[in-house]
Amino acid sequence: MNFMKKSLFKLVMVEPLGKGGWAQYSYCLLSNLMDYLDEVVLFTAASTPLKNKELPFELKPALFSVSNIIIDIFKLQHLRWLRRILKALEIPLNHLKLLLYCWRERPDILHFQAAYWIESLFIPIYHFMGIKIIYTAHDLLHHPPYPGDRYLFRYLYRKLDAIIVTAESLKTRMIKQFPGVAIDKVYVIRIGNIDALEENVRISPILARRSLSLSESIPVILFFGIIRAYKGLEVLIQAFAHLIEQIPAAYLIIAGEPIESFKRYQQEISQLNLGDRVKLSLNYIPQSEIPAYFSAADLVAVPYHDSYTSAIIPLAYSYDRPVVVSRVGGLAEYVREGESGYSFPDGDSRDMAEKMYLILSNKKNTDRMKKFVRRYYRENFSWQKIALATLDVYHKELVVTPG
Repeated sequence: MNFMKKSLFKLVMVEPLGKGGWAQYSYCLLSNLMDYLDEVVLFTAASTPLKNKELPFELKPALFSVSNIIIDIFKLQHLRWLRRILKALEIPLNHLKLLLYCWRERPDILHFQAAYWIESLFIPIYHFMGIKIIYTAHDLLHHPPYPGDRYLFRYLYRKLDAIIVTAESLKTRMIKQFPGVAIDKVYVIRIGNIDALEENVRISPILARRSLSLSESIPVILFFGIIRAYKGLEVLIQAFAHLIEQIPAAYLIIAGEPIESFKRYQQEISQLNLGDRVKLSLNYIPQSEIPAYFSAADLVAVPYHDSYTSAIIPLAYSYDRPVVVSRVGGLAEYVREGESGYSFPDGDSRDMAEKMYLILSNKKNTDRMKKFVRRYYRENFSWQKIALATLDVYHKELVVTPG
């Protein structure tokens, strides 16, 4: 479909979390949609870092404003359970704000990037106003699921006008897991690189390693992102122990903020005598430091036990880095086996070690894969392509002629 001319309808994207990869994803998608739409608004959290950016679209940072004020005043940032309770109590207020805005402005499309199931209570009202409701299901349920999630989301998915998922296997799983969801209203659109929020200057691997106090010649593996149980970090640690039997100089970087106790991982690192081969950066990694970690690595490990897709994969590709991923959800769909990386059975640390060895044991092979990744990334993870595919969904639901 030709979208060279702007489409005369108004889009409101709702992204309630307003932080980390969520803010980056919304920024990247909307910045590219702006070339084709008449009016674009992002309805997001009051704490969003986008408030400090020059944006090509309109920003409405109105969600979770009360809970954020309470958290800041009483310094509750470290009490995650209490933060979640406060935010949960404010969800109905968020929807009243959004409903009033839509009543005044009458957008054509509401596109949700995250949902709490309560959205289903408001969908009949939005439909009464003539608004189409689209939802990107980054996860089929909350991660981890809340009690009753399966039943509540089944109701929600049936009420939506269109659902976007990020992998073919996720579409198949949705249709199977939620009977009554029409297959023709589920669209597959990949995730792009979410590192485009800042214009980061790419740095050479040598400078990157110097900044992290790493040797310039050793093979380096990177695990990056929030550390939670489903991310499978223990599998990577075990695989790394197998790997250094063959490549003693190999080095592992674990960079990210633990959402749970890191004690069990630390104990495993100690028990396997890996302490001098592992660098820990156990904190939130600011955007400005991301280039150093990815440029310093030779490959990026994604050993998740349970995930549909991961933005870490296109992020790694944007730095020309091959990946090793577990075969869960749609992770393997993002990998060209033997060229952009490898996949391994979930939990199989020996197979993971073997796949990492295939990349790291031969510098010519490593360089070949990095060269392929550069081309593969440009051809398959362009935000312009993602925006056009999303726009195609909008037009199919609105049944309008572009321009």
